[in-house]
Amino acid sequence: MEKLQVLPNTSQNPGKFTLQGTNTYLVGSSPPYILIDTGEGRDAYTPLLEAALLSSIEKEQTQNSGSAACLISDIILTHRHQDHFGGLHDILKLLRKLHDHRGVETLHYIPPRIHKYLSPSATLPSSDAYESSFESVLSSLPASSYTPAPSGTPIHDLRDAQRFRLPHTPPTASEPSTLEVVHTPGHTPDSICLLLRRADAGVAGPHVLFSADTVLGQGTAIFEDLSAYISSLQRVLAARACASADADFSAIYPGHGPVVEDGPALIETYIKHRMDREAQIVRVLSGSPPPPKEGADSGDEPAWTIWNIVAVIYKDYPENLWLPAAHGVGLHLRKLEDDGRARCLGGEGVKQRWTFISES
Repeated sequence: MEKLQVLPNTSQNPGKFTLQGTNTYLVGSSPPYILIDTGEGRDAYTPLLEAALLSSIEKEQTQNSGSAACLISDIILTHRHQDHFGGLHDILKLLRKLHDHRGVETLHYIPPRIHKYLSPSATLPSSDAYESSFESVLSSLPASSYTPAPSGTPIHDLRDAQRFRLPHTPPTASEPSTLEVVHTPGHTPDSICLLLRRADAGVAGPHVLFSADTVLGQGTAIFEDLSAYISSLQRVLAARACASADADFSAIYPGHGPVVEDGPALIETYIKHRMDREAQIVRVLSGSPPPPKEGADSGDEPAWTIWNIVAVIYKDYPENLWLPAAHGVGLHLRKLEDDGRARCLGGEGVKQRWTFISES
């Protein structure tokens, strides 16, 4: 029976933005597994993954079930942030070491394939620190440590709706267990979720969504593009609502934080929170802006600055929270601009000036 294995100790990188650390997941009932994310490369993480894989080797030997040519066939990276791909080098080195440790001389070592959704070039500035960091890690990998893509590059580009078939499907199942790629831009342009469709869902429970950083186990997710982010959340819920049980899921296994048992309810909460904030901003933006400060250009069109909006919405909060709040307000304004409901009149940072576009 297909069993979901979750590495419980995360990648040992707790912090303000990583919460207790970055979660990585082994998926499958026995080798070869699929590994979702690699952590950021902390020394304390590799022994935890090693212990989990050694346990599977011992089970394999005890059950006399034969040996797979690799312990992990595929590594799926959910997006371009270092805490999700920085452990690649150490994990590839570990997998070669464990293969040799098994002592199965008749099995030729097959290194894993590495997968990531291609960052859309239109979304990237000419010099992007995230992409540069990722390329630096890739360039450090020995060519023999991974199975290259047909193009010869280390990365196999993911496609939306692409499915990975999981081995060891129960004999009673009519379809194999699969992991399906769901492109969910917003946190980053290349962010994905993965839907685990269990072949034995009737026995093991509903399907599972691996949400990476699109939905967190606690706190609020961070995003680069709010329009894309809301669309991604709505798409995940819509697919679940209009499809058959094949697309249903209950639990969410996030990139940070604990497992969320009622994932759809949390996604709905995320959307409601953002739409409520947007409604607040629209109410402010559609009102008369404050008079310009002394010395301002008298020819300027009356407008709200981001700081003006923050001062109204967050008036009951300490002012030391206003600056981070201003970043979120700015993202909401960009979404309203995309929706044709607001227009930027210029300015930089919190002094950026905005006006409301009323519906005709």
